[in-house]
Amino acid sequence: DYMNKKIESINQSEVFFKNLTETLRIIFKDKKLNLEFIQESFEFYLNLSDGRRMTFNQLSEGFSAFLSILMDLTMRVDLIRKKICNYKEDPPGIVLIDEPETHFHIEMQYEILPLLTNHFPKVQFIIATHSPAIISSLEGAKVFDLSSKSNVENWILGSSYSELMVKHFGLENEFGP
Repeated sequence: DYMNKKIESINQSEVFFKNLTETLRIIFKDKKLNLEFIQESFEFYLNLSDGRRMTFNQLSEGFSAFLSILMDLTMRVDLIRKKICNYKEDPPGIVLIDEPETHFHIEMQYEILPLLTNHFPKVQFIIATHSPAIISSLEGAKVFDLSSKSNVENWILGSSYSELMVKHFGLENEFGP
């Protein structure tokens, strides 16, 4: 019985790191990215297909901020799965994220919510943002404008930044009044 529990634990760790590696491949847009753990130094390395090798500490603020959100959610989901002894369960929940665009370049702003909602399908994300890119990144999102205190109807998935600045934010052009 002890050996069976150890084998199950090892299998779950392998699944966890396989999923993490796949997620990192998506984030870095590198299908050959490899996550390596060096036990002697207790350090993880990201090995990229172009030959670069870096630790998580060497990532930009944007990648670090995104990975912080992703890993926090992943660890919480993993704890719930362990508690209920079901490693395939997608637990429900509510997650509040305030201004995720703070450290993200524009491309990552379009990608963060689709990635999070795909990984955590039963979680409701409530996002406070000023970023048109984040707002327009998710199909079926409910958008509530706090300045007008109203729902924004007919939100356009994948709208360009310029289009959103003019149509929703009421500017004459994307550069300002």
